Amino acid sequence: MRLAWYDFSFELPDAWEASRYSTAAPTGRFEFVDRNGDLGRLSWEHSKRTPDEERILTEYHRRYLQQHDQDKASGFSGIKTRRVGQFRVGYRHAGEPCQALLHLPECRKSLLWVFPTYTEEQMNRVWAPILESFKPNSAAMRDWAAFGIACALPAGFEVEKAICRPADVWLEFQHTNMHRVDIHRWGLPRELLRDRDMETFMRKVTTNQEGRILTAEKGEFRGMESVELTTEIRGTKGMDRLFSAYWRGVGRIWHNTDEQRLYACMQAGPRKVTLLKDEELLPQ
Repeated sequence: MRLAWYDFSFELPDAWEASRYSTAAPTGRFEFVDRNGDLGRLSWEHSKRTPDEERILTEYHRRYLQQHDQDKASGFSGIKTRRVGQFRVGYRHAGEPCQALLHLPECRKSLLWVFPTYTEEQMNRVWAPILESFKPNSAAMRDWAAFGIACALPAGFEVEKAICRPADVWLEFQHTNMHRVDIHRWGLPRELLRDRDMETFMRKVTTNQEGRILTAEKGEFRGMESVELTTEIRGTKGMDRLFSAYWRGVGRIWHNTDEQRLYACMQAGPRKVTLLKDEELLPQ
């Protein structure tokens, strides 16, 4: 499973699920779990200067021991560190957490992974491949991948909204120029389309988001049944918001029968905004 979010991307085990997540660019986190409990936490924060990795990792471990085991904290004398990929990794004994820190000078951020209950086997089998899979996400077109959704957007887009339920995922992105992109992913398509087709379903979704569908044309998208749409949504910024002006948009909904999922991609913006083509927004 790929995670690409703002300035970073990782390859994670397929069984990992995000239980908590942040949409803010400067500071935030992802927390991952499976049926057995916590698997790891990735956090990021603004950092102008290159941090003292050894000191930060040591201090984190010291505070962990002070909170969870005062006897071990009183005898704490430091941790072991080593490089795994581009990360500096810090750990002490089996059963205690392991931390991994990386500074990204080009975007002035620091990434910190915290993994529970360190063992060498767990490091080699699970955590090291995650750390080694890190790639910076700083190109002119940036990847976004999480919760079963993947797309590419020009630099300058940020996550405006994220609603992530097991069978209902909606990510809303917005650029500083007010270009808006919405990506949807639904499970249980048989139930959603039981008494309606994709066009009717999408009309209801668009109406709930203060928009309207102008035209709908059935077709195919990469071999899948699809409906291509033109839309209008109410402007969300500036004078367009004040006067309830509509922004023109385009989009499509398609049925991935292999995954048993419905997907939709919608975009809109003021007249000055150039909307993206499918091959740019949804690379294969």
